[in-house]
Amino acid sequence: MIHFLPESHDTAPIAHDPYGEAVARLRSLGRALNAIEGARGADHEPVATQDLKSAWNAASPAQRRCFDARSEELAAAAAAGLEAVTAAQAAGLTPHPHSLDALSNELRDGIAQLDRLMSL
Repeated sequence: MIHFLPESHDTAPIAHDPYGEAVARLRSLGRALNAIEGARGADHEPVATQDLKSAWNAASPAQRRCFDARSEELAAAAAAGLEAVTAAQAAGLTPHPHSLDALSNELRDGIAQLDRLMSL
C-alpha cells in the first residue's frame, strides 16, 4: 500500500522531522507514478531523493512551505487517481488509456515542479 504521509509504529512521541516527511512524500509520489505507469504498460525511472537533503537544508522557509503545499496537493491527486484506477479494475474494467496518461503526466509534472522548486 502506498502511504502519502509517514506513519510511526512507535508509541513514543517523535520529533517533527519536516525533511523526513518531505522525503517520504516524494518517495510515495514516485511509487504512485510507478503504479500508474505500470497500469499503462510503461516504465518510469525512480524518483531520486538523495539530493533532497542538501536542497532542503539550503531552502528558505518559503521554499519549504511551497514544497509542502504542492506535495500535499500532488499526493491528494495521486490518491484520488489511484483510487479511481483501483475501483475500475475491481469492477473488471480497464481504465481508459487517456485517463492514465493524464494522471501520469500530472504526477510526472508535479514531481518535476517539486524538483525545480528545491533547485532554486
